[in-house]
Amino acid sequence: MKSKSPVLLVDDNDISVDVLRTGVENSGYEVVEARNGLQALDITRARSCRLVVSD
Repeated sequence: MKSKSPVLLVDDNDISVDVLRTGVENSGYEVVEARNGLQALDITRARSCRLVVSD
């Protein structure tokens, strides 16, 4: 079951995002991705995130 508040992954490296996404989704959380800090800010302004993971 997915949580209502997603986990935001912020990274420009596709491999890192894929590895993190797999672990977070396997733990039952929805994932939202941002490729840079500006995109992450836009996402957090638009919705609440349970956790932000950034490199």
